[in-house]
Amino acid sequence: MRLRTLAHQLKGSAGGYGFPTIGEVACRVETCLKSGGSPEAALEKVRGSVDELLAICRRAIPDER
Repeated sequence: MRLRTLAHQLKGSAGGYGFPTIGEVACRVETCLKSGGSPEAALEKVRGSVDELLAICRRAIPDER
């Protein structure tokens, strides 16, 4: 439940800060968490969408070198 709340909040705020793609991926995470199905299938969907969200967020962080 906590991850779904965080994904929802990120979905809403990302666009306002100029990161619409992050918002779209956060929406996918939230949707995966809301969908039913077998726990194994749901876990794989959530894992994939969270990995995608992490990757896109990392790309948004400026390189400090």
